[in-house]
This record gives sequence, C-alpha cells and structure tokens, in this order.
Amino acid sequence: MNETTLKLLRSGIIPIGLGQTDLERFYRTWVANHAMLRSACDRPVLNTNAFILNVTEPECPAILRKLAINDTPPAAWVRDFGGTLTSDRVPGDHYTAFSAPENAAAVARKFHAALAGEDLWTKAPRVAEMVA
Repeated sequence: MNETTLKLLRSGIIPIGLGQTDLERFYRTWVANHAMLRSACDRPVLNTNAFILNVTEPECPAILRKLAINDTPPAAWVRDFGGTLTSDRVPGDHYTAFSAPENAAAVARKFHAALAGEDLWTKAPRVAEMVA
C-alpha cells in the first residue's frame, strides 16, 4: 500500500495537500464503506426527511476509474428516503469540502442553516423529491 500511495502522489493525480497518511486512511475507509454499501443493496427506504450537501467540483476521473466508482448524481439518493430530500451545494470536492478551511466554513454555514430550517423538522415525511 505504501508503494501505491507514493506512486499516486508522484503521478500528480492526487489533490494537493493530501499526504500518504491521508491516502491510507481514505483507502481503509473506502474499503469499509464500499463493503457496507455493496451488502446493503436491498436496504429498506428510510421514512425520514434528509438533507444532502453536494460538492461543486467533480471527483478526479482518474481516481474514479481506478477505484471503479461511477459518479452518482445527487438525485439518486431519492430512492433511499421516504421523506422530503433537500440539498444544497458547497465548494470543493469530496475531500477539500472538509479539508480546505474556507470550504469547511461554507459547509458549516450550510449545515447549520439546514438544521435551523423548518423543512427538515416540520414537514411530514412523504414521497421523496429533490429540491436543489
């Protein structure tokens, strides 16, 4: 794994600021999440409202290809929720949305606004829809 992460870093396809430790942690997390998601294909629909933050920058195509991950549009989450599904956009990509301070601040503002809003708490769960 060390050799692979060093090769990825040297090749320049890894976003600036991520180091070998970050890549190893990402890989371990991704393997665990991927295994969980693959086993949960027949999971029941959750009868709850949900809020999703979508990033503005696409994932690196080379990483997606290497990991055999298809880009999933935010509206695909509709199938998992029986309530109202709302979303908002935040700056960055899947990683820099939380690691770059200015992006993380935007994520925090959007998240707090969603928690303070009425949609998440007062609307009765119903047929899911994508709002943003």
